[in-house]
Parts: sequence; structure tokens; C-alpha cells
Amino acid sequence: VPPQDYRWVTNGLLCALENIFPDWPIMVWPKLLAGLFLAMLAVLLSRMLMKWSVPILVALMAPAIFISHPILNEISLWNTTMPFPLWLLLSVLGFVLVDLNRPRWQRVSGFMLMVTVVLAYEIYLSCYLVLVFAEAAFRRLDGKSIDWLKIKNRLLLFFIVALFYVIQVLLTKW
Repeated sequence: VPPQDYRWVTNGLLCALENIFPDWPIMVWPKLLAGLFLAMLAVLLSRMLMKWSVPILVALMAPAIFISHPILNEISLWNTTMPFPLWLLLSVLGFVLVDLNRPRWQRVSGFMLMVTVVLAYEIYLSCYLVLVFAEAAFRRLDGKSIDWLKIKNRLLLFFIVALFYVIQVLLTKW
């Protein structure tokens, strides 16, 4: 017996959309939405890189190169993979919002975005982890001191969300 799929949010979203729109498999707007999610991701990544003092040309080109990768382009072509760019976007947005300098409601929103991402498609949580280490690396390259407390808090949040995922898999008898 193959293992059950634990992508609750993705499956629920696709099920709802397929029930609301019977022509879902042949519609064009899911592809447009996926493209819009990728564009929003590129803008958010550019702004984040500029905040980390990355040169502007690099901050603008790196996200453009990232979203032009064939795999990301492929997931925007199929209606059943339309939510995947959204999960990437929410993972990056969650990273931005859980900053300790933000108001509490934004930090809670960022945490809830991370829980949504892990329930939607668990692999996209790794994007958050990459950003934690990328921020530290860019701060180090810029000659700034690394804020170890911030890294510790972000890693703690990552492990809490990952632990939540593991517990919900075990409780649902995978």
C-alpha cells in the first residue's frame, strides 16, 4: 500500500477549484495565476536582497534567473501544479514576517504562513531554511556582524513547524 499524501492544503485547494470550475483542466487562468505568484516571488526576493545590501544589479537579476529556471516554468504550465509557486511565495513571505522587529501580529501571521506551507507541500519549508543561512552569509560578506539570536529564533521556528508536520503525520497513522 503506498503512503498517503499529507498535502492537505494543496489537495483541498485543488479539490475546491475543480468543483467550482468544471473546466479546470483546460482553463488558462490557473497558468496566469502561477505566473503572477512567480512575479510576486521575484519582487519579494529582490526587495529582500536589497535589504541585505546586495548590489542592485544582482538583487534584480538573481530572482529573475531563479524564476526562469525550467522546473519553475514547468510548474506554471500545468493546472494541477498551479499552487506550487504560491507555496514558495508564502514561505518567503513567512520568512519576512517572522522578524523579531515586526509587530506581534505580523510574527504570528508569518508563523501561520509557515504552518500553511508545511501542510500544503512540506518540501517548500526548506526555502525558509535556505533564507536563514543566506541572510547570515550576506551579512558576513557585507562585513556586518551576524545576529546569532535572530538566527537561533528563526531556526527554532523552523524546527517547531517541522516538528508539527512530523507529529501530524504520525497522529494520522502514516
